[in-house]
Amino acid sequence: SLSVVGNIYGSGNAIFGSTLSVPGSSTFTGTSTFAGNATFAGQVGIGTTTPSSLLELVSATSTQLTITTASSTFDSQIVFRTGIAPVSRFTLGVDQSDSNKFKIATSTLGTNDLFVIDPGTGGVSIATSSSASSTFMVYGTSTFMGGNVGIGTTGPSEKLHISGAVIRMDSTGGGSNYGIANNNTTGWRVYDYTASLDRLVIE
Repeated sequence: SLSVVGNIYGSGNAIFGSTLSVPGSSTFTGTSTFAGNATFAGQVGIGTTTPSSLLELVSATSTQLTITTASSTFDSQIVFRTGIAPVSRFTLGVDQSDSNKFKIATSTLGTNDLFVIDPGTGGVSIATSSSASSTFMVYGTSTFMGGNVGIGTTGPSEKLHISGAVIRMDSTGGGSNYGIANNNTTGWRVYDYTASLDRLVIE
């Protein structure tokens, strides 16, 4: 265990097998290996002696942060916490128990998943957990290059396949709001939401 009140400056390699606590400034120009716990009261800079945040990585070539789990059981992940008594809010990482899918969840990976990317199929899912709900909002122009789009179905057979839903079109100019539905009892309906009546029925 090493506790330093002042500053540490090193030009070679530093290896710490236990606990390192540095309330001042530390500069290591070589390779530093920490096998135990390392506590820094200030900011940590890798590749820079003047970090502008709690952790800053600087490189003239490639700046890469690698998170590796040398296990077939545990996941590579980052947990975001907030509050005076910190509470986990989001987890971002790779779920090994689910075909190494990349996930964003509100708890552990595989529970309350909000966003999932499947590396095997390239598919992207939103709110995949049964206990999660999601609203997908897009601002601007969205383009789907190929494939079919399904609403209410995971197996769309046409360019746009809507199952168990009404298509509603609201007027932005003060006119009536209309809906189109395929009703099992009355057939096709064009419904006027503003007047609360059918405008057209095809049986």
